[in-house]
Amino acid sequence: MISFAAITPHAPLLVPNVSKDEREKIKITKEAMDDLQTKLEKADIETLIVISEHKKMHHDAFGILLSDKYSADFKEFGDFETKMEFSPDLELAEKIRHTATDNEIPFSLVHQENLEYTFSVPLYYLKGKKKIKIIPFLHNYSDIKDQFEMGRMVKKIIAESNKKIGVIASGHL
Repeated sequence: MISFAAITPHAPLLVPNVSKDEREKIKITKEAMDDLQTKLEKADIETLIVISEHKKMHHDAFGILLSDKYSADFKEFGDFETKMEFSPDLELAEKIRHTATDNEIPFSLVHQENLEYTFSVPLYYLKGKKKIKIIPFLHNYSDIKDQFEMGRMVKKIIAESNKKIGVIASGHL
């Protein structure tokens, strides 16, 4: 069941070790992210689906970044200290992939262990203390009908699940 949903920015400046000199400029957004993290912890979810774009995404296919574990860091932005690790929800990922392909919606699995900042920034704030599984979900640029159909299918899969699932749409400011 859907237990949490939000839209978040993925600006790397939100990570404290990246934006040491810019903290005042992002104060309100950081406070909002902290508030979301508190709400996410109260929702006590088991899996978090993070929807974002990807440098190597197929513009005509939805997808999931798949790995037996995920790592995240912000080295490309000068932060060599912050490191995070996450586990996948392989069962839910396979259910989404299987349903998409059964309904002839273009879908691909992309093997990638290191998450890009478009996933890592929201996860930095929303990871909390509890170990939750994640699904890095790739949107695409197909027509509105495919977008609607994919959303409808994912919603149905989540609604039928016994798991408490959160959904984050990560986007530009």
